[in-house]
Amino acid sequence: MKILFLIQDRQAPLGPMYLSAALKKAGHQTDSCLLDYETAREAVISFKPDIVSLSLLVGHTREFIDINRKLKEEFSFYSIAGGPNATFGPEIINEEGIDALCRGEGELATVEFINALEQGGDITKIENFYVKKDGQIYKNPLRSLIKDLDVLPFPDYDLAFKVNPQYLKSRPFPVMASRGCRSDCAHCFNHAFRKIYGDKAVKIRWRSPENLVQQLEEAKRKYDIRGVIILDDNIIFSTKWLEEFAEIYPKRVGVPFWCLVTPTFATEKAIGYLKKAGCVSITIGLETGDETVREQILRRKMSDEFLIETCRMIKSHDIRLFAHNILGIPDSPIENDFKTLKFNIKCRVDYADVNVYAPLPETDLGVYTQQQDMVCYDITNINISPFRNISTTAPRKRETENLCDLFMFFVKFPFLMPLMRPMIRLPWRIYRRPAGKFNEFCLGRIRPQTYRKNPAAQFYSSSYNVSRETYVSLRKRLKALKKRRSAG
Repeated sequence: MKILFLIQDRQAPLGPMYLSAALKKAGHQTDSCLLDYETAREAVISFKPDIVSLSLLVGHTREFIDINRKLKEEFSFYSIAGGPNATFGPEIINEEGIDALCRGEGELATVEFINALEQGGDITKIENFYVKKDGQIYKNPLRSLIKDLDVLPFPDYDLAFKVNPQYLKSRPFPVMASRGCRSDCAHCFNHAFRKIYGDKAVKIRWRSPENLVQQLEEAKRKYDIRGVIILDDNIIFSTKWLEEFAEIYPKRVGVPFWCLVTPTFATEKAIGYLKKAGCVSITIGLETGDETVREQILRRKMSDEFLIETCRMIKSHDIRLFAHNILGIPDSPIENDFKTLKFNIKCRVDYADVNVYAPLPETDLGVYTQQQDMVCYDITNINISPFRNISTTAPRKRETENLCDLFMFFVKFPFLMPLMRPMIRLPWRIYRRPAGKFNEFCLGRIRPQTYRKNPAAQFYSSSYNVSRETYVSLRKRLKALKKRRSAG
């Protein structure tokens, strides 16, 4: 059968890419197009798909469903919905135009379903699937998770790169070495995913180092990659795994890579293995500068002292430090966000990524915000607000939004902190566009290896060097002036 994937182009969609690879291995044809009605219409006319697949992302679900419904008014095809919002909000099966919905891990289930559909078999009893048929909705339980991830074919990156050919010219090559996470953070989807699977849940599964390196060797030959980003929530899931990876990755792949690390697993030995392998940047979740909020609301049992020491250790290995942060956390005042900014400065992060808290469906913190009437929308609603906009009834929304935009600016130039409060009180969100340019400016400086063909990023990188030198020179002059005045 022929399956068309609708792709939202902001990032490489690993879910659909894994599905496409599994379907191709089973003898089916796949294609992709941008999430845009006119583009999708042209793709349906030219490719003539039997099935249109929708990966329902948080913040874009309504767009997917509306485009699918309009296409079905003109063309005949079968629609299958999957992705995060299908998993956590299966009531989407009731939407007009959705014929079937896949929950949870989809590779084996989707291949079985499409094979049955092609052969005229019974599609109403396939695990993971909700199916509309003859005016009824058939709801099936989840199957066990795939234990050995090495059995899966490598993701079909052509599916995404066809939609966005420029992706590899400006971003590192995305891969995942594992699925799941050992942590139990209240705001993250992992504990909600385990809750859905019940006694079939597995906290974490990982691929072998050999399997991951084979995939990257193939990608290096095919795409000439110059940088890799490992998207796992925490790459330090096994010290033995890291030791083997550190031996074979530099010899057979040998390009710089970025990864995410949970601070509680960041030992000196583990960070040493990452450095040996070729890691140039580590992202950790600071989330908030208030220890009480971190431990009691987010369920991240990490003291300020521990996080500061972890940051120091990472930077001592000459690895760039990225930090994730959340503003507007429920039950915390805006003063907590100021503490978060100061904490990033204290940790000496190289880049501070920041978002306003957005309640994710079925997470413990998301359910709490709904129960306390803190959300501005029904949390089960499929048209959910983007992360960069306030999505809760937190006080002083505009100030939080403006602080979010200016966060990285003050991290880089902390001596301007006295200007922060009056700047964020402006009633309009005037900083968004220049802040975006400034953040890109900083990112181009920190990740130059993957921006080799992007003139804009090269400009930001060289400009940052000049501005940094000017900033350092100015600081030295101010210190010298203060010293002369105090002496005189």
